Amino acid sequence: MNKLFHGASKLKVLVGMIVSGFIGAIVIAGLVVAWIAIPSALASHASVPDRRLAALTVNTVASTEVPSILPVGGVVINHQFLLKPPTALQMKSGLLTQYEAITAGRKYAETQPAGAAAILTSFTSINSIAPANVKNASRPIQDVIAWVVTFTTDNPQDVIQGGRSRSGQIQQSHVPKYFNVVIDANNGQFVIGFFTS
Repeated sequence: MNKLFHGASKLKVLVGMIVSGFIGAIVIAGLVVAWIAIPSALASHASVPDRRLAALTVNTVASTEVPSILPVGGVVINHQFLLKPPTALQMKSGLLTQYEAITAGRKYAETQPAGAAAILTSFTSINSIAPANVKNASRPIQDVIAWVVTFTTDNPQDVIQGGRSRSGQIQQSHVPKYFNVVIDANNGQFVIGFFTS
């Protein structure tokens, strides 16, 4: 009787191992299929133009850095930030001066970079604007009269956090030379900060 019980027990263990192995193989196959589908899904999404970007950036110049003088149509920095000349309505008395904006911006530049410049703009963060079909509770940063204070560092540092990207590849380093702090020209409050090369 003991041999029979022992044999049935071995059979149950063997069946359990086979079922577990089969389930494991299905899970692994599903993960592999999903992993393979991610790049193609991202590639197909990348080919769809962002309507927010297209609508906001008509007649603008693309740039990777904040300019010292804004062209008439404005500039788009790295497809993320729109800087246009301020409108006549935005240009009112009581705005921060360039010196006051640089002083306010230094509070947010931890390394106290060597050089600083500021340009008065009508500032928009394109990614803060929800697409038309999305009800977003966040507050968009759009057409804010602001000083973009650009700090130039003599000792650029890598700003990438973490070692690997989602695809498992080691991320390339990003060593920007400029740190830009956007300061609301009405009240001196911090709006947003971003790096440029």
